[in-house]
Amino acid sequence: MISDYAWARGREGVVRMGPDNGPTILILPPLFEEANRMRRVLVEVMRGLAAQGIASALPDLPGTNDSPIPTVDARLEDWGAAVSALADTLPRPRLTMAIRGGALLDGFAAPDARWRLAPESGKRLLRDMLRATALTGTMKASELEARARTAPEQLAGNLVHPELFVALEAAEPDAVAARTAIIGETTAPADIVFAGSPPWRRAEPEDDAALVAAMTGDIADWVKTCVAR
Repeated sequence: MISDYAWARGREGVVRMGPDNGPTILILPPLFEEANRMRRVLVEVMRGLAAQGIASALPDLPGTNDSPIPTVDARLEDWGAAVSALADTLPRPRLTMAIRGGALLDGFAAPDARWRLAPESGKRLLRDMLRATALTGTMKASELEARARTAPEQLAGNLVHPELFVALEAAEPDAVAARTAIIGETTAPADIVFAGSPPWRRAEPEDDAALVAAMTGDIADWVKTCVAR
């Protein structure tokens, strides 16, 4: 079901699935273009969780997806305020599922428990965007980086305001307990490793039934342990 939620500067869309009562997982998607490549997988995970009686909510953040706010007008504090406002409408225990840059925002939900997939710092996300933009343009990544700190700059298809750029440079996921998952071969610490390649690294959004099944199963088991506490 597609509905909306209110925050300080207006209303944003949110996809909800599952029962109306009981714990609801607040899903914090990756940021910028990574969100588009991951959305199909996330929606399928939501359907799988709903089939097991677990509710979830996937919001549009201000300036993303179908938001009425232009991306260039979005700020990190806007994303935090929107997450906090939506989280306040959800029942306890409050659970968050954050993917990549979404882990920069899960603290704003004041969750009782957190599940993360490949959490990433804002600086590393920006580095990837700068490199991708440099590969298709005429400027070096270092030149783009200098410009992005002083004026809105197109980075990987997103017009990013310098206030957001600078805030993301300093943003790190909260150093708190979280069940952490990763995809593929990596040396990053994790509680579970899923096989395959990360959807956010692919050229286009794709179906990935194996990843959906693995994520759904692990998250469902995690929710049961959270509720039993």
